[in-house]
Order: sequence, then structure tokens, then C-alpha cells
Amino acid sequence: AESFQKVWETFAARPLFREIAREDIRVLSTIEYFLISLFAAFGFMFSTEFLRDREQKLLARAFTAGIGKSTLYWSNFLSNFIIFFAGILVYFAIVFGLILRSSIAIVPFFGIAALQALVVSAFQSLAGGLFKTNKTGLAFILPALFVMLYLGGAFYSVNQEPTMEKIANFLPNYQLFKLYEGLVLGHPYQEASRAFILLAVSTVMAFIGWFAFTKKEVI
Repeated sequence: AESFQKVWETFAARPLFREIAREDIRVLSTIEYFLISLFAAFGFMFSTEFLRDREQKLLARAFTAGIGKSTLYWSNFLSNFIIFFAGILVYFAIVFGLILRSSIAIVPFFGIAALQALVVSAFQSLAGGLFKTNKTGLAFILPALFVMLYLGGAFYSVNQEPTMEKIANFLPNYQLFKLYEGLVLGHPYQEASRAFILLAVSTVMAFIGWFAFTKKEVI
């Protein structure tokens, strides 16, 4: 009887409810969402320099001077990569440093910025390889941009709609957005698989553009 009483007293002394510290889940604010998602898509608007060079016959002059088509193509690709990479660094230095005042991991940031510059340069080279004039190139780029803006969640969060999120996963701007989102939320390596997808897509676009450009009789 005494042992039963001790067990009962021990059990009765325990609290009925145990408090567990809640772990707050950090999500992007509205301004963070739009500053990142819009830039991830609008970056593709800077994808017509190669076409302007073709339209103004700058590439044709270089070709007649003895520079090969492949050299022209890949040197243009590299120069656009460097220019856009620098532009990304400036943009996000202002966004993260002055507007949002967010502390981010520097090494992953440089990796994502380089990846975005690679994607845009590949997209630009693809357009430059397929089209000869800025007008025809924009006829391709603008519809592609609007599709990416709408389906890629530039104006609204597709995470709340499973069907739209599945579609968005096929778009490069959404892949870039998720990488930047992970960077801001403090888990930059969680979406690392998206980086490999973007790398593969960029490679395919760049080589399709190269093949189309080198096979054309007139630059």
C-alpha cells in the first residue's frame, strides 16, 4: 500500500502538460519576395546585346577580319557573363545591404550570382544563335519572359498552389528564386539540386545557340 501511495504521489506531482518551445519558421517578407523574384525573371530582358551586334553587322565585320564563328560566339558569351555577373553583384549588394539589411552567406551568394549570369548568358546566346535581328529576338524573348513571370511566381507565391508549383519547377527563374530564397532564409545548400538543373539547362541552351550560329551561312 505504501509503495502504491509513493507511485501515486510521484505521478500526481508531474505536470499534466509539458511546455515545448516553439520554433518559428522564417518566411520571406512581401518586399523580399518581389525584389528577388522579379529580378530573377527580368534579368532575361538584358538578353539582346548579341542580337544588336548581329544587326549592326559588328559580328560580320569581325568574321571578315578572320575571327572564327566559334570564337565570336564564345567570346560574346563570356563578355556577357562577366557584365551580367557584375550587374547582379551591384543589384544584390544594394538589396541585401541597403534595403533589406540581411546577412547572407557570401560564398553561396557568389555561386548563385554566377549561376544566374550563366543562365542569362546562355539564354542570350541561344537567342543570338537562332535569330538575326533585335526585332525577331524580342518577339521570342518577350513572350518567354511573360510566361516565366506568370508561371514562375513573380507576382504571387506559387507555393500555395501545388499544381502551379509543379509547373514553376520547369522554369529557370523559379529555380533561381528558390536558390536566393534559401540564401536569405539561412539554408543556402538545401536547394542545391536546383543549381545542377540550371547548370544543365544553361549548357544545353548555350550549345544549341552555338550550333545554330556556326551553321548559318550569313552572320
